[in-house]
Amino acid sequence: MRLARLIADFQLAQARLEHSMARDGNIATRVALMRRSATLMDSIEAYDPIDAQEYHGKIDFFLTRAQRGKGQRDLSIALDLINHFGPQPEKPDPDRSLRGREVLGRLVARGADQNELVRYVAGLAERASLVDHTFRHMCTSKGNAAFHDRPANEFVNLHMCDLVGAQRYYARSEMQMNRSLKGNSLGYYYPLDVPVLGVRVMQCFMRPWHRTTGETGGLMVWIDDVTDKLSLTDPVGDSPVV
Repeated sequence: MRLARLIADFQLAQARLEHSMARDGNIATRVALMRRSATLMDSIEAYDPIDAQEYHGKIDFFLTRAQRGKGQRDLSIALDLINHFGPQPEKPDPDRSLRGREVLGRLVARGADQNELVRYVAGLAERASLVDHTFRHMCTSKGNAAFHDRPANEFVNLHMCDLVGAQRYYARSEMQMNRSLKGNSLGYYYPLDVPVLGVRVMQCFMRPWHRTTGETGGLMVWIDDVTDKLSLTDPVGDSPVV
């Protein structure tokens, strides 16, 4: 596989560079190895995997670099690949009772009225929100209000763009919310720099909710911190979150 060869060549160049620096080797040699490493990294980033095995290989490569503290760029590349290939569906935990997101999903599926949804979301300790079709908050959970360090009542009528910022909203959130509003349940990963904790991996799950008349009222939005759950050995599955 060409990707495997690129990664092997990059790792060899890095090992030779580290050896040269440790021995205070020739400057010209070090410069040549640095250029070689940069060229190979550019090739790895630009390489388009041809099958699932290469997707796994590329994701593993960048996740490993991210976990070794190489920088947020490596994590962002890995998460973009996971989102493109399809996030791994969550496996049910037999040791846990029915989780809040599952309960909320069932309420949405059976067509619970707006007031019932608002009451349920508002009382959740997890991070969740209910937004209308214009992406303004109808309510948010206690957990999400605490995460943002602001009272829950301040979220009412707050547009998602004003919460997450224009850059995140127009680069990612708006597109995903529009996709979900058309009737798709979806999930995706993204990196977030959290005060004190540092860079964390978040999973956002969205599902449309409907008014009693049948028309789409907006979205339920659920955020989980999955940093410690993201697997290096099996970071992606065969299908997207649905």
